[in-house]
Amino acid sequence: MKALAFGLTDKGKVRGHNEDYILVRPDLGLYVTCDGMGGHNAGEVASKMTAETMAEEIQRHYDKIKLYTQEPTVQTRDVVRGIIDEAIQLACRKIFAQGVKNQSQKGMGTTLAAVLHCGANAFMAHAGDARIYLYRENCLHPLTQDHSLVNEMVQKGVLTREQAINHPRANIITRAVGIQEGVEADILHMEMVHGDLLLLCSDGLTKHVHDPDIQTFLKKMPHNTQEALQLCTEHFIQATLDRGAIDNVSVVTVSLCEDHAGQNTDSQTSVSKKIETLKRIPLFSDLNYQQLMRILEIIDVKSFKAGEEVIREGDKGAEMFILLQGKAQVLKKQEQINLLGPGAYFGEMSLIDDAPRSASVKAMEKTKMIVLDKTRLFHALQGDTLMANKVYWFFLQTLNKRLREKEKT
Repeated sequence: MKALAFGLTDKGKVRGHNEDYILVRPDLGLYVTCDGMGGHNAGEVASKMTAETMAEEIQRHYDKIKLYTQEPTVQTRDVVRGIIDEAIQLACRKIFAQGVKNQSQKGMGTTLAAVLHCGANAFMAHAGDARIYLYRENCLHPLTQDHSLVNEMVQKGVLTREQAINHPRANIITRAVGIQEGVEADILHMEMVHGDLLLLCSDGLTKHVHDPDIQTFLKKMPHNTQEALQLCTEHFIQATLDRGAIDNVSVVTVSLCEDHAGQNTDSQTSVSKKIETLKRIPLFSDLNYQQLMRILEIIDVKSFKAGEEVIREGDKGAEMFILLQGKAQVLKKQEQINLLGPGAYFGEMSLIDDAPRSASVKAMEKTKMIVLDKTRLFHALQGDTLMANKVYWFFLQTLNKRLREKEKT
């Protein structure tokens, strides 16, 4: 899959200079937007240092990234994730050390929104209130959550999203690169499909141009050529300037398409099918798009031959299964008690206890299943309190329902 990209930055109508920095490196598949802060001219030092450090580290490890692009596996994916995280931590250490050494730059730092494109996959890295959006099939999906004081208040229910927009503490961020010697950056892996558009921006854009405006414009504007992508990017900068541009503003757009028309049809169908299947499962029905991407990141898809046993009655297990295609039968003491088709799921309670399987499940024909492992799920939940609350609420409801059914018998 190839990428077209274009980036622009502007100091806006109020600020005297530009502390934002963008990097567009199609040769590395790396696209970065940073919004610097702190001290006289220090913000622009931090933002440029972060982007350039990331580019240097990606270049240094490019052979490993190329290997993942050619042979994507869970192991090579984790290697790339580690390279991205270490690049961010290295930038963090460099900026912090320079601030200690140079008093006029003490406390400088930067927000970060970065994308590393690897063939049919991409990694999103994020710290602060710069954002990354995915525009897919005429819908806009935020892929990041602002690391800011007001957003944390929104997540806790203290503020509404409308109140947060003009809140006096809207500029206070809770994570940034370089403020301390390390930073916890969010890193998300995604399968990409033909026609996807990624938009990276500093908060200079989103202060004036809100999500509905972004989606409305993208529905009207083509972005499948370099010229169209440039016009698209220029529009967002101009829209910000027209609305006052009280801050520096930066926008990078990345359009993904197949080298040959129609080549990615199977992949596109596969990604869409997995998302739609997950959304129909009660465990995941309340998750937003970003959270669904987190689940997609930790699942496996396994194939079973006709007659092959998926789980065995009495065995302990730590996986939940969801049928993508095919049929399976549920057996208790070797007698069939149920038939399962696409969208059916089983084993969800094994995600919270180690009780033996209450029945066996056997494939009746060639079958594909989504497999969700307990350890990987709970590791993902540790980094997302809201998603954890939704998942735990499902289990609480399920347990309550089963207890009530037991009371009736």
